[in-house]
Amino acid sequence: MATSMELPLLPFPLTEVLVPSESKTLHLYEARYLALLEESLTRKSKLFVHFVLDPIMINDSSAEPSFAARYGCLVVIENVEKLDVGALVSIRGVGRIKIVEFADPYLKGVVKPEQDVVPESLSRLNSKVTEIKEALHSLNSLEIKLKVSTLSLSLSLSLSLLVSAKCLLLCIF
Repeated sequence: MATSMELPLLPFPLTEVLVPSESKTLHLYEARYLALLEESLTRKSKLFVHFVLDPIMINDSSAEPSFAARYGCLVVIENVEKLDVGALVSIRGVGRIKIVEFADPYLKGVVKPEQDVVPESLSRLNSKVTEIKEALHSLNSLEIKLKVSTLSLSLSLSLSLLVSAKCLLLCIF
């Protein structure tokens, strides 16, 4: 059985889902998130949890957090660049976790690693990822041909495809 550990939690909107093996750079500038960063850096492992805040209202009778707030991505800090205002933080997802309990002062919680079920055939997953990449490439080509503003056509479609791809990865793993 996996061991639980207390780690800092960093919430994100639904559009910012992070999956294991994915990397991104964050600009942290709020005091509570800089405190989270400092705590993570003082730990030997440099870990925290990236999780999605579910926009769906939870009724008061439910003691359980929403689905998106029960699971997250364990993140390792790869690089920190201090800025005049905040810091740029390069992170990489290393695994899925279940959030067992929330705590203060910013967001901190007890988490437990989740074991991913690897599909028998990764070729099915690879073909879906390839389809999504090809669709994005076609969309970009079409945008250039039509000379349509990036914000008017591709942003919403690209965001939809990105969220679909990440949801597909989360469903498979």
